[in-house]
Amino acid sequence: MVTRLSPGTVPVRPTTSLVLRPRRADPLDWSCKMIVIVCGLSGSGKSSLTKNSDFLSLGFVLVRASDLLRSAGLPTTQLRARDALLNQEYLIDKISDLAAERAFIVLDGHLLIETIDGPQLVPDTIVSRLPVSYILFVDTSPKEIMKRRARENGVCVDELSDLGELEHIHARRLARKGRVPFGSIKDGDVVAFDLILKGLLGGSD
Repeated sequence: MVTRLSPGTVPVRPTTSLVLRPRRADPLDWSCKMIVIVCGLSGSGKSSLTKNSDFLSLGFVLVRASDLLRSAGLPTTQLRARDALLNQEYLIDKISDLAAERAFIVLDGHLLIETIDGPQLVPDTIVSRLPVSYILFVDTSPKEIMKRRARENGVCVDELSDLGELEHIHARRLARKGRVPFGSIKDGDVVAFDLILKGLLGGSD
């Protein structure tokens, strides 16, 4: 079976087992690298936003964290807290490798992981190991997210509202701590998203 990739999406190679590598002794030169983190709850519209964006013509490539995990045979649902942390350790290595090859990356991922054990915030030490240039939170109403999660049970609108607020606060805090810009845009606002990318490249046309 042939898997079709969207233009600009980085292909990932399946792996048969997970081996966590030691951190690099000599950090890479990140001075000319740029990663834009697009975060938000599952169902917030991150994938639709990036799919309709003009990021490719601006020189960015798209990396979806969930694609990397699935290709490695790692779980993305019904996670325990420990699973979430192991996933993040795997992702940091994989994304670092991709960033070494690609100058500009749009990273579709989460800064809050919903697990069986409760919500887990992605640790500061994970995010700080990447050349993050911007953190963008996709703001979507809890009711809309609930509609998109129609097949899921046990998550109410109030819970989604609280989880969204937690991720929003954490994303803003990480941006402040990393001294990078933070933004929040409405679901589907592709124009605003593309303007942010152009602004990072020093243009507004």
